[in-house]
Amino acid sequence: MRFTSVLVMAIFSVSCTATTRLPKERYRQNVIYANQTKIGDTLNISLKNNTSSPLRFSFTSTNQNYQVFLSKMGTVYLGQHTDTVIKAIYITDVLPAISFKVHFGDDRVAVQKSRLALPFEFDKTYAVVQGYNGTFSHHDSRSKNAIDFNLKVGDTVCAAADGVVVGVVKDYSKNGATEAWTDFANFITIYHPQANLYTQYVHLSHNGALVKVGDTVKKHQPIGTVGLTGFTTHAHLHFNVLKPVANDWESTAIDFEEEYKGSSLVKGKLVKKPTVPN
Repeated sequence: MRFTSVLVMAIFSVSCTATTRLPKERYRQNVIYANQTKIGDTLNISLKNNTSSPLRFSFTSTNQNYQVFLSKMGTVYLGQHTDTVIKAIYITDVLPAISFKVHFGDDRVAVQKSRLALPFEFDKTYAVVQGYNGTFSHHDSRSKNAIDFNLKVGDTVCAAADGVVVGVVKDYSKNGATEAWTDFANFITIYHPQANLYTQYVHLSHNGALVKVGDTVKKHQPIGTVGLTGFTTHAHLHFNVLKPVANDWESTAIDFEEEYKGSSLVKGKLVKKPTVPN
C-alpha cells in the first residue's frame, strides 16, 4: 500500500449463508490520514490521527536506504486527535514506495482490567454459541478469547463499559459461509481509556449502529442491533476484548460483573443479565 489517505480496518475472526457474491464495496471503521510530499531535498511523511484513541504506525520501504531510516525510527506513537510530520532526506528521483500499518492503542501503557457488563439488555438470557478457543473459530491471537452469544436479528447490543466509539461499520447487508466474508461484517469498536482496552461488537444489522465515531457511551447503553452480516451462517453477537501488544493487538480474557467468568462461558451455557436495579 503506497502512502495515500487510508482507512483503519479492524481485525477480527468470527463464527461462520447461502453462497452469494462478495460485496464490491469496502467500508472501514475509521479514516487515518497519511501522505508523503517532497519539499526541497526533504521527504515529509505526514500523519494525522482523527480518532479518540492513541495509534501506532510502523513503516517499511522497498528502497533500502529508506528502509534503514525507517527501521531506526521504529514505531511512531500518535496521541488522540494529534498529527505529526516525519522528515527524511530525499534520496530518489521519484517518491519511494513506503508502506505502513496502523494499530489502535499504546502497548507501552499497562492494561487495567475490571469486570465488564454483559453486552446485551437487562433481563435477557442468551446461550453461548462459542467461547474461548472455540471448535469452529476463535483460534488466533486476535480472537482466542472472543465469545459468541445467540442474540437474534434485531436484538439490542449494549456497551460493556464506559468508553468512546472509535470505529463503526454499518453498511453491509449480506453474509456468507466462507472466510472470504470475514471483512464484510458490520461492527462497532469502543475504546476504554481507563483500562487501555477495546471492545468489539460484530455481525450487526445493516444500518444497525445506534452510535457514531466520536460518541461517548456509558456502560449498558444500547449501541446497535444484531444482524446477519459477514462470515456467519446464523445470527449472533461476536463479542471480543482486545489489548494493544507490540506491532498488533490481541484478544484478552475477561470476566463479567454478572458473576460469570469468561473462561466458563462454553457452548450451550445460558447467561442472564439480571433486571436493572432500582
